[in-house]
Amino acid sequence: MTDNLYKELSKKYKELFTAEDKVKAFDEIAKNFYFGNFASMPKAEIDLLMFSIYLDKILDKSEEDLDSYSDYKLSKIFGITQRRIINLKEKKQLKYPREFEWEKVFLEHLKNARYDNGYFIVNIRDINLYRELENAIDSRGGYIDVQLNPKILKLKEEYFIDLILTVADDEGQMRKAIRNVLNNSSNIDISEFEDEKSIGDILKSSFVDNMPELIAELVSGIVPVAGSVAKPIIKDIAGNLSKKYIKKGDGKS
Repeated sequence: MTDNLYKELSKKYKELFTAEDKVKAFDEIAKNFYFGNFASMPKAEIDLLMFSIYLDKILDKSEEDLDSYSDYKLSKIFGITQRRIINLKEKKQLKYPREFEWEKVFLEHLKNARYDNGYFIVNIRDINLYRELENAIDSRGGYIDVQLNPKILKLKEEYFIDLILTVADDEGQMRKAIRNVLNNSSNIDISEFEDEKSIGDILKSSFVDNMPELIAELVSGIVPVAGSVAKPIIKDIAGNLSKKYIKKGDGKS
């Protein structure tokens, strides 16, 4: 380790940990050594605890700053590979779980979403966010195309709407807006539209002639009821899809 790097990491440590924080951290460690259990904690568990303590301090100060706890930045701090950082992040959330507003974090990721050949593709920078999204999609009957790159979320276009519903401020209002759009499509039987019914399943079973165009209309239709945080992000996605797939002069916008 170079002197400059040591000074940088030392400064970071001092910024994160107050004297009180250091006492609390030591108490957490001491529980695993000084209560009739000395040397009983495996090294892997010690590593995980030390990682958890440090990561929690970063998140306390900058949870919304994705760069502050990126796999790359943490690998530099700890001097280990990004792959190991990903494993530690996932294990930490299982053993030392931390509540986080994954919906809000996901909306930030959506700013960089792109649509390609029937799929929405989003670069997910945190493994625990990826797992939350995976569960949200699975619980609604959708599925993710597994990629070699574990940071890439690739989702079939019809299930993208279901994913947006998971981050909605008011899912009821959003479903009403979706129903209005579907009602104008002759290929969709909205009698199947129920409160818990997957939008993706409805679209998939309806053999829609022009799915990209309908997806563009659906995304545009939910913008007004998307909520203050999600609205500008979804509006940008709707605008990009509309330019590409909704023909001018066909009465749609």
